[in-house]
Amino acid sequence: MVEKYLKPPLSLEEGVEWLRKHNVLIEDREKLQVERFLKAETTFRLMGYVKTMKEKISFNDLKKIYFFDRQLRNVFLEAFEIAEVQLRNTVVSVLLTESKAGAFVYEDLAIFDPRFKSEHACWVAEFKDKVERRSQEGFVSYYKERYKDDFPRLPIWAMVELMTFGELVEFCFNLSRLNKAKIAHNYCIDGAVLFNWFSNFADVRNACAHHRVLYNRPLNRQHKSLPEGWGGISDDRVGVVLASLAKFLSIGCGIKDRNNDFLTHWKKRIKKLLDKNRTISSLLDGYGLPSVFLLG
Repeated sequence: MVEKYLKPPLSLEEGVEWLRKHNVLIEDREKLQVERFLKAETTFRLMGYVKTMKEKISFNDLKKIYFFDRQLRNVFLEAFEIAEVQLRNTVVSVLLTESKAGAFVYEDLAIFDPRFKSEHACWVAEFKDKVERRSQEGFVSYYKERYKDDFPRLPIWAMVELMTFGELVEFCFNLSRLNKAKIAHNYCIDGAVLFNWFSNFADVRNACAHHRVLYNRPLNRQHKSLPEGWGGISDDRVGVVLASLAKFLSIGCGIKDRNNDFLTHWKKRIKKLLDKNRTISSLLDGYGLPSVFLLG
């Protein structure tokens, strides 16, 4: 029998009591302050944090974790932008070098894994539909106006700009083993490791973009390690994505120098954020990070 959802919405007062029943320590003198917070942020959003906590926590510490999580999402997004743009550029460069098909290289079956070939025509058709739907957008409208006979075909360098991060990663997964290895070579990372990282990058990036909870958030797939490992960082929480994102941006062959200024600033932001909140006992554990964590 399918159960119907019949629960009424919680009032602010009921929200306070719900938090108390779920191990959040709230003194009577704090009730008004908590109610004001719930009015702005909602009990439902806090549930995503509270339900994963193993120990009792003060409301003040819960609020600190909530705001830390928000700041961490912004830190992630700043670095994901650089990683995503770099991957787009690398994919285009590798494919144009490895194939003679030119601007429309994605129509060349030879660049893909043999297992993808039966799906290729459908994938191209679906992407052209997406181009048509976005035809009023900036550079897409330019191609439509200037190259009417080819439209909605776009050159590969324009096409990847229309892909979401997730679509870009999936596109890479469908490439031939040789092309994946060539892309990975640009970052001096094994191909299986790199594309495992990018799958988790895409998932965490989407969570950040949609303001979802990162605290105690499990990764959709186990994160592959570099040979030296992660020094006590859990491989199934977002902390390992933070560490590998820093590693990715620091070891790109021929790219690293362009990232040095950003990385220095970015790591300082993370250190400042962590130092400000180290007194919260469960904070680092919620991201799968060891009690003593320094971003290398």
